[in-house]
Amino acid sequence: YLVTWDNGADVLGRWVSVLGAVASDIFIVTSTNTQYLPAVAFGSDRFLVTYSDWSGQYDVYGRLGAPNPRLFLPLLRR
Repeated sequence: YLVTWDNGADVLGRWVSVLGAVASDIFIVTSTNTQYLPAVAFGSDRFLVTYSDWSGQYDVYGRLGAPNPRLFLPLLRR
């Protein structure tokens, strides 16, 4: 499973096994401005992480990826 959370500045993620064991190091899903309120959707072999962003105005972004933190595709923006 992919677990995401925000730390008040970035959206972070970590893979967790079915039994709840940590299966990866913590990785940063986002890295600029202030992001919060992440949500995750998963289907077959890809996942989508969406989150809110504050950069002078509120926006919604998304990142597509595969079960590997280095395989994120470019940002999607509303």
